[in-house]
Amino acid sequence: MRRVIAVLLILAAGSVAAQSELQPGTVVFGEWFENQWYHGTIQGPCSSGYTILAETGETKCVPSNKIVLDVVPDAGEVKEGSPVLAEWAPGQFYPGVVSSVGGGSYDIQYDDGDRSTVRLSGIRLQGNLDAQGATIVETTKEPTLENAITVLREGNVWAEIQPDGTVLVQGSPVGEIAAGGAVHRGGRLAGTVDSDGVISQDGSRVGEIEMNGRLWRGSSPIGAVLVNGDVYLGNSKWAEADVSSLGVREQRILAALAVFFAPDFGFIR
Repeated sequence: MRRVIAVLLILAAGSVAAQSELQPGTVVFGEWFENQWYHGTIQGPCSSGYTILAETGETKCVPSNKIVLDVVPDAGEVKEGSPVLAEWAPGQFYPGVVSSVGGGSYDIQYDDGDRSTVRLSGIRLQGNLDAQGATIVETTKEPTLENAITVLREGNVWAEIQPDGTVLVQGSPVGEIAAGGAVHRGGRLAGTVDSDGVISQDGSRVGEIEMNGRLWRGSSPIGAVLVNGDVYLGNSKWAEADVSSLGVREQRILAALAVFFAPDFGFIR
């Protein structure tokens, strides 16, 4: 709630541009890599702009012209040609321009060539640091897990999936597994493991984890994720999760960790 109040105070002043600085706790998107924008909060000013704490746990000094307030614009502000961040998947925003407007929907041409249609709630205007009267959005993110899962290899901690979905490999944050199954690695969408266990990359089905935990790549069985937390590659135990038992959802999340963060399974290109 403190984050929302911080943004409201800025907007109530009439113009963010007139402020000496964005206040700590302001909810924003910042460009981490080219065309890759992370969601996070302002920590304070830095040499070339503002330090942002991303939801991944990473921090970066981001120039002011690469920062976008997480506020929904007024409908009248969004026109054909407007540069925006638009929602590609729940909670995942990418840069593009509005190619057409009609019936409360907005066609988006993303900078990477993809297209989609979104509602106003899925748009953030680039260059909106002087936004006035915009609706503040307090994003409620469904937790990925009830409790963190630690994964051991040869008796040593290899990885951890935190309740918010942050993935740590050998102690360093490397990506995120969202509650809905979207997997991000290094700031990019790596693929998905959906509620049916289908594993996809670039919109194409590349594998599956069955209800019984058997793991497939293409049409070939390559391993398994068992309810006791053991992860198999072929007929050999590859790793083990530090849990007493896993439900189907947790098995799929553990499978997502294996296939999108461990080259051994052959999904990482």
